[in-house]
Amino acid sequence: MSSQVRITERLHSVNGVMEPQLVLIPTVDMLSDKIRAIEPGSERDLGDIREELAREHAVDITCPITTGKLLKVVAMLSHTAVTMGDPQAIPFWRAVRPDGPYGEKLAGGRGFIIAQRAKERAR
Repeated sequence: MSSQVRITERLHSVNGVMEPQLVLIPTVDMLSDKIRAIEPGSERDLGDIREELAREHAVDITCPITTGKLLKVVAMLSHTAVTMGDPQAIPFWRAVRPDGPYGEKLAGGRGFIIAQRAKERAR
C-alpha cells in the first residue's frame, strides 16, 4: 500500500459561512503506525490520533470518514492475525473504546476488544 501523503481542500460551514479547510486523507500505513505506537496496556482516542496526524501534516483536519474506513480494514486484518496467533497483529483495541461507536462494528466486536485489553493488562 502507498504511504504517499494526500491533502485536499474542502469547504465546511463556520457559523453559516463556507470556509476552506485543508484535509489530510490518511493511509492505512499512517493509521497503523500510530496505533502500533500506543504502549501495551494503554489506550488512546481515535480523535487524538486524527488530531496528531493533522498537526504533523500541517492541515486543519484528518478525514474522519477515511480514518473510520481504514480502522475497519486494520481491525479485520488484526483480528484475523490474532486468531491465527500472529504476535505482530496491529493492536487496534488500544484505539477503540469497547462501548464507543466502533466497539461492536469492528471485527471481533466488544468482547474481542475487552479480552485483548485484559490480556495486555495481565502481562
